[in-house]
Amino acid sequence: MPGYVNVIDSASGNVAGVTTDKEMKVSLSQAAGTAGFAKMLDGAGEPVHVTDTGALLTSGRELLITETVDGSALNTNKWITSTSGMTITQSNGFITLNAASATTANAYAILRSIKNVPLMGSLPVLVTGNIKTSVLPQANITIEFGVGTVATNALPTDGCYFRWNSNGNFQCIINNGLGETIVDSLTPPTTNDTSLMEIEIVEDAVAFFIDDVEIASVTVPLANAYPTNAARLPIFLRVYNGSSTPAVAPQTNLGQLTVVQQDAQLGRSWPTVLASFGQSAYQSPVTPFTQIANHDNSASPTSASLSNTVPSYSTLGGRYQFAAVVAAATDYALFAYQVPTGYQLFVNSIHISSLVTGLAVVTATVFDWSIGVNASAASLATVDGAGTWAPRRVPVGTQGFLALAGLAATANDIVRNFTTPLVVDSGRYLHVIVQVPAGAATASLIFRGNVTINGYFE
Repeated sequence: MPGYVNVIDSASGNVAGVTTDKEMKVSLSQAAGTAGFAKMLDGAGEPVHVTDTGALLTSGRELLITETVDGSALNTNKWITSTSGMTITQSNGFITLNAASATTANAYAILRSIKNVPLMGSLPVLVTGNIKTSVLPQANITIEFGVGTVATNALPTDGCYFRWNSNGNFQCIINNGLGETIVDSLTPPTTNDTSLMEIEIVEDAVAFFIDDVEIASVTVPLANAYPTNAARLPIFLRVYNGSSTPAVAPQTNLGQLTVVQQDAQLGRSWPTVLASFGQSAYQSPVTPFTQIANHDNSASPTSASLSNTVPSYSTLGGRYQFAAVVAAATDYALFAYQVPTGYQLFVNSIHISSLVTGLAVVTATVFDWSIGVNASAASLATVDGAGTWAPRRVPVGTQGFLALAGLAATANDIVRNFTTPLVVDSGRYLHVIVQVPAGAATASLIFRGNVTINGYFE
């Protein structure tokens, strides 16, 4: 018929069929060898990615370690350093090994994560670091980055890592209990340029990438069950000089680091993940990265001078004690903790205990406890205004001591869990507030206790 053509198979003479909507009928081959394949594309027409085990790579990867190199002090909640003749510093978004540019023979600097990365067989682990070096591979200089066990300037005993070798080669290496398998003579990253360096570890091979381009895949020897001997290894960055003085000082820098577990849903909550990075509320997320509760070793707390405007303690809870005071409807700022700049504090619960020390209680005494959230200043008298925010008070409970309650008499503990966390913003204050609506200023009567804040920083 004019204007129409038939689609006919030349071998069989079969004519292709169409539906009533004039759509061609197509039946794909059921044989695996001749079925062909289809490629899945994203909205931009780019192919979606899969892992080495064929699983679709999604944003649901589990974060194991992260380091954003924030501030001018090394985060000692995340890192351990080891040096001899070299220094390690942090500034301008980099952790710098051999910051003083030492050329001393056998000098070294090692940065190692406190947390070990679990390696889970066929489930890929991806280690990604922003690395910058000052030198190309050359004599009497060695630089290494990856996962593994290292000490001083000795050969790594285990791991998967990049190496700028002292023989002038750039290498990708897997090491199973001192047995290195090496891909050699690779093109190193450009000096003084920050390169994205990645290592993807599975049970039978380790892939190495620079700036998203795979430069090597190191196959696990048939005699080995896995690329490494240990199932848990730290992240490390190391630089060291040879037994002879190098011609120039080697220096290497870590910008950012992430380690993710692919193909596995570990089921961990975000607070749990943050806690694994050292961001629980029992220690500071910023320098000096120390305990932030008032709980010195083998020491009693300093007695508080209760005030509405001047906090007795600037810590996030901890031990307290104060002398009995006249009953009053005054809110006392027992604790006022300021959240470090750039962080939010999420409070999941509070636990308060109180007991009698010194003389017995003469007049029945009541403590009315509350939390102040998100104040812009340490004083509880702060009001809402232009650039100021009053504390948002959250009552948590009361405690009482009957008259004649003696030494070591205790009130019932207060335990409050917050299904919706209390959130304190960057630079704002968390107050622990006590009011004493009943009681008397009895000489030598001291109340003591503990306030425990459970939460995390983000």
